Amino acid sequence: MKRTTRRLPAALLTLALVSTAGTLSAFDAKQRQEALAAKSIALPAMAANYDPAKVNLYLTQPAWKAWNQAHGGAWTAQFDTLTGRPRRVFGGAIPWI
Repeated sequence: MKRTTRRLPAALLTLALVSTAGTLSAFDAKQRQEALAAKSIALPAMAANYDPAKVNLYLTQPAWKAWNQAHGGAWTAQFDTLTGRPRRVFGGAIPWI
């Protein structure tokens, strides 16, 4: 009889927790769904900032031509349009010694 009286409170507690588990959730369900279009913003179309005349102007600069000739002459570069300095230099190869 003692075992039954000990199990009864545990069973009642378990039953109470299971029955209220849905309401004791840490997450709150949304009441209504908002359309994704209402949350998005339209950005203006982006255009490439590439000017072939500026690129040729950079590639004909004396400093670039001197460096290119001193390192094999097969190099080309992408220049930063704001600073006018090379951003990426590629093409030629470092010779094996």
